Amino acid sequence: MLQRLTSYIKFGTHFCGVEHTSDHIQGVLLKRKKNEVDLEVTFEVKSLGQLTKKIQKSQHLSLVINDRQVLEKKIESTQTDPQILLRKAFPNININDFYVEVLSQGQDHWVAICRKNHVDNLLKEYREARLNVLHFSLGNLALSSFPKFNKASEILTSTKKIQFTPEGNLLVIEDVKETVDQTYDLNGLNVHGDYLLPVLTSLNFILGISASIPVDPKKEEQLVKEYFQLRFFKIFGTFSLVFFLVILMTSFLGFQNYYKKVEDLKQVSQINENKKTTLLRLKEEVDQKQQLVENILNNISSQSSFYIHTIVNSLPSSILLSEINYQPISKKIKQDKAIELARQTILISGESNNSDSFSQWIKTLENNPWVKKVEIINYGDADHSSQFTLKISIDD
Repeated sequence: MLQRLTSYIKFGTHFCGVEHTSDHIQGVLLKRKKNEVDLEVTFEVKSLGQLTKKIQKSQHLSLVINDRQVLEKKIESTQTDPQILLRKAFPNININDFYVEVLSQGQDHWVAICRKNHVDNLLKEYREARLNVLHFSLGNLALSSFPKFNKASEILTSTKKIQFTPEGNLLVIEDVKETVDQTYDLNGLNVHGDYLLPVLTSLNFILGISASIPVDPKKEEQLVKEYFQLRFFKIFGTFSLVFFLVILMTSFLGFQNYYKKVEDLKQVSQINENKKTTLLRLKEEVDQKQQLVENILNNISSQSSFYIHTIVNSLPSSILLSEINYQPISKKIKQDKAIELARQTILISGESNNSDSFSQWIKTLENNPWVKKVEIINYGDADHSSQFTLKISIDD
């Protein structure tokens, strides 16, 4: 996960390979998805100006210089030193004037050279077109990695016919006069022969599997370093812009939220002030009414205690009371409705096991001067005990 993230930060997800010839420029755009690489697009243009319309500016790429300025030669030698092999392949050139790429396969060596001023001018043109060359190779030596993906012994590119030994070594590179419509499978990646070179140079860069000695490692390190600086400032600039936009938006939203809360609090404060005035006025009225109610309740409490005390003292032993309700609720309580009481009324419930004693008790209650009337609401006659309910109306 960390490796993929690091690779994304460095290179992104798109990798471009370009073959620069004397007549045209052929290119491919590869997209890496986790552990897979897809061929997204291929293109052929006549000039560098047209190339910039095919790929995004600041896109990094692997460049294959394969024009008439590049010379390739195969030699046999037991030596492996690139300088010795160069002198043997091209004995009459000034080594300091040329970039060199060497592919050694046992005693067979492929040496490709190109003048430095030509390569440097090309790199400058690509840089001025805002295309970042991270890696460049000469001629067709990048095709040496083809056997790692396909076991075919012969391939045809846009300009060359390449043959390989059974061991997968590069055997022959020769010109072809007519192009052939041939597609090759590179581990599931179907590539037309005309685009094999840019595809393979990109895959070599992505996978790090190039068999040849780099043209100029220091030069490529400089190209990569310059690209990383540009990418860092691009990513950092974008991140900074997004960061400050987020901060600005957060501050704006925070200010709006704060302003709205302040306005809400002002409204609430005004409402509370009005409510406070109303509450003070209501409190004064309630206090007055509460004092009046307390006076009434104190009087009622005194009366109710007198009534209950009289009733309990007159109670014969054969009667057991279960409830005495002074001024009971006359109707069911409903929301937003005043509670109605059966004023000047006492409800008594209980149990009697002697009907004669019960009748005598009723007469005793009726003889009280404060009793207006005694009504038997319910009396269940039974052998042993009877449930009863009495309603006593109190005289004003």
